[in-house]
Amino acid sequence: MLAAMNPTPSSHPDLNQPAYRSYLLRLWRTPQTWHASLDDPHTGKRLGFASLEQLFAYLMEVTERDEGLDST
Repeated sequence: MLAAMNPTPSSHPDLNQPAYRSYLLRLWRTPQTWHASLDDPHTGKRLGFASLEQLFAYLMEVTERDEGLDST
């Protein structure tokens, strides 16, 4: 039953499309600001961000790029 509630890319064909993104988000605070990292479980890559603004800019860029793929 749990697998039906949490589909994986291999069990759900629509999730293999570029519009599907999955990340592990880590947030931590220093005295000056919040920092973040995103781990992509499909590639094993980790991206680091010195601020939440940088994180949000990256997510906006990725989602806008995916929207462009949908319109072609």
